[in-house]
Amino acid sequence: MIHGARVSLIPALVVVAVAGAVGSLVGLVGGYVGGWLDEGLMRLTDVFLAVPALVLAMAIATALGPSARNAAIAVIVVWWPSYARLARSEAQVLAAVEFVQAASASGASHIRILLRHMLPNQASSLIVKASLTPARSCCSLRAQLPRHRRPVAHARVGLEVATSRQ
Repeated sequence: MIHGARVSLIPALVVVAVAGAVGSLVGLVGGYVGGWLDEGLMRLTDVFLAVPALVLAMAIATALGPSARNAAIAVIVVWWPSYARLARSEAQVLAAVEFVQAASASGASHIRILLRHMLPNQASSLIVKASLTPARSCCSLRAQLPRHRRPVAHARVGLEVATSRQ
């Protein structure tokens, strides 16, 4: 049973990791920097959230062609905005906290503040979201994976019964 679960679990975990990384990066940068960059990144996120998830995933999977990799790309494109929204809201709260302001006043670079001070403090909420996502990912990817091309034994039996052969 565990051996067979690899077909669904490995792509699901990859999808969650990539969507979480992309969304977290977009949200973290937008929430920390603010201004026109935040507005632009969040409008891009809104574009992806405005289209129904299933319709967008089907359109992307259809445009890219039938394969497990393309199905994973479609699900990643659909799911990264939710991670971006969560990371942005956490980053906006953390940007106003004293330890982040102290790091900025002490001359720390923006990259250091993002990676050393803000990302670890918002990791807990991102981990919780990521732990809830793989089950949905398994279902989404399994629905889009191509089926085996060779005939299955019970399908042949059903065909013989349908054509009334003994």
